[in-house]
Amino acid sequence: MKSIYVLALVALTGIHLASPTRALAWGQQAKGQTGEEDQAFTSASTMFQDLGRDKMAVIQAFENYVERFPGSQRIGDAEFMIGEAYMQHALHILKAEDQDKRNSSARLLAPKNPAAAKALDDARRAFEQVSNEKRTGIGPSAQYRLGEVYYNQKDWAQAIQAWKDVDKKYPKSYILGESLMGIIFADLALEQFSQAEANLFLSARPTPRT
Repeated sequence: MKSIYVLALVALTGIHLASPTRALAWGQQAKGQTGEEDQAFTSASTMFQDLGRDKMAVIQAFENYVERFPGSQRIGDAEFMIGEAYMQHALHILKAEDQDKRNSSARLLAPKNPAAAKALDDARRAFEQVSNEKRTGIGPSAQYRLGEVYYNQKDWAQAIQAWKDVDKKYPKSYILGESLMGIIFADLALEQFSQAEANLFLSARPTPRT
């Protein structure tokens, strides 16, 4: 009964977890980039935006960028996009598997998909590379994404800690509200209903913007 009450409060607020577009915080166009660097980065970014594109090809494009231009000022952006692509690849696998389970009772007890688990681990490693990046502004988004990785791995406690670290490391970040909502959903998953309710009301407070 308590969980229904808290979920109703969440629905009434109209607040939801950040979408990939919202959470993405690009570094500004770096000065001193060569035309070759800009072209390679733009090409990889265009591939990412193509919804029909295999995300593993996108990952390869950004990894090639990191390898070719190790001194680039957009390395952080590239690492972040590698994490984004791995995350989307994992979620695509999980969504397809969930649909299969709905259509076949024989798969209801299927073990965790190893391909999705690996993609989430790879996403975590990519986001960790830039979760402390303050120079370009990509750090808060990467730290937030770490929470999403753990949440999708059903490691609720670790997800909560990752989202709390957004506030700890970036107290003036635009993404604090989304991080708090993530904590609320993780609280609910852990059946910590009183804590979820307390955090829900805390989320109604204005959050700082940078």
